[in-house]
Amino acid sequence: MPDQNPPQDLQTLLAQGIAESNAQEPDAALAIFIRCVEAYPHAPEPHLLMAAQHAAHGRLEQAQNAFASAVLLAPDFHIARYQLGLLQMTCGQSPMALLTWQPLLQLPEDNPLLHFVRGYAALANDDFAIAVKHFEGGLTRENANAPLAEDIKKVLAKVHEITRETAEEEALPAEGAGQHILFSNYQR
Repeated sequence: MPDQNPPQDLQTLLAQGIAESNAQEPDAALAIFIRCVEAYPHAPEPHLLMAAQHAAHGRLEQAQNAFASAVLLAPDFHIARYQLGLLQMTCGQSPMALLTWQPLLQLPEDNPLLHFVRGYAALANDDFAIAVKHFEGGLTRENANAPLAEDIKKVLAKVHEITRETAEEEALPAEGAGQHILFSNYQR
């Protein structure tokens, strides 16, 4: 996990960057996160926030690089590892995502990330029933991150829509469906 108590000035800068992002000022937020990276090159949090900012604005290559930097700096920074794998999955790099997520498969059963990763792995194999089981299992965990849970609920809704359409039409191209489900997390 990242340092539980980053320096106060880093916390202050990160809070300012988050405030700018929430105020729909992505350039100002990104500038603050870049300043944090320059001032605290070994802190993974600014990389994570910079990655999220890039992903939210469709700059997926920059997002992937920033997520990877956060994971390299703090291999046990589980949310950064999860987001990196999710981005890789959405970019059609399923084998890379599964490799990135490998350490998350060792998390305890009460960790929602374990179940979310299992769900995405099942989706990669077009096993919608198993994916639903794991996603729903992750949502029932007490320590589920609220924004992450909302994303998973959207994925579940899409999976249910696809399985309903599949039942009605008896066939749906799996490649386009899987990519659409996964990519929808970055269409916010």
